[in-house]
Amino acid sequence: MRHLANGNGFDPSYITKDVNGNYQLVITESKSGSGLITAFGEGARGGGQLTTNLDQLRSAIDASESIPNEAKQAAMYQIDSRTFQTQLFVGPGSNVSQSQLDLLRAATNGVNSVSSIVVLPKK
Repeated sequence: MRHLANGNGFDPSYITKDVNGNYQLVITESKSGSGLITAFGEGARGGGQLTTNLDQLRSAIDASESIPNEAKQAAMYQIDSRTFQTQLFVGPGSNVSQSQLDLLRAATNGVNSVSSIVVLPKK
């Protein structure tokens, strides 16, 4: 699992291998309360924000010396084809709306809605 540093508009993302041994880019986002998922284009900046964030993530992957070239190529392809996975972390009191799930599906060109939703426990 290769973690990618934050600073790209998304929460820390990572590259892992799936059950078939193929590299898979997973982009994560945290949401608390009824906030917007702005990193994926919800809010005032719209889809342009998603494009900016994907460009910045691409640059971070390309610049990383710790990511093998094969993993980089797979991640770049998944960004270009929008076939990356998404993982949403939410607080125990958060509600994820259907429109937000639709937003995540649109970010992956209808391939995935959200790969997983992780509900964080109360402190």
